[in-house]
Amino acid sequence: MGKKITFHLSLFVYLIITSVNGQNNSKIEQFNLPPKTVFQEKSFQKIDYSEKLNSNVLNKEKASNFLKKFTNEEWEYLEKLKNDEYYYYLNANKYFVSLSDKVKYIYTVDELWYIYMFDIKLTEKLLSIK
Repeated sequence: MGKKITFHLSLFVYLIITSVNGQNNSKIEQFNLPPKTVFQEKSFQKIDYSEKLNSNVLNKEKASNFLKKFTNEEWEYLEKLKNDEYYYYLNANKYFVSLSDKVKYIYTVDELWYIYMFDIKLTEKLLSIK
């Protein structure tokens, strides 16, 4: 009798852990976060930047230098490693560079990074704007 209860409790705990991890992973999979990023769901607030597309307000400066968070030395180090982190930022930069000037005047570098990481639909839509 005791073995059955232990088995059922173990199975129950396993199912709860799997369910919780599955929920967290599905939430994270909806995003395009850098490798090794720890997602803090409690502190996350979704921002809808799509409204800026309908605004006539443009920035004075065009968004550029998308990898400004890295010094030259840091980037060279990542490049030598050729790891997941390097390819993530390399692909992100290629995406940003491919955006039209119109998009680069609408959004700041920080806003574009937010969109790239947290709003997959808007990320794709921005590519179609000429």
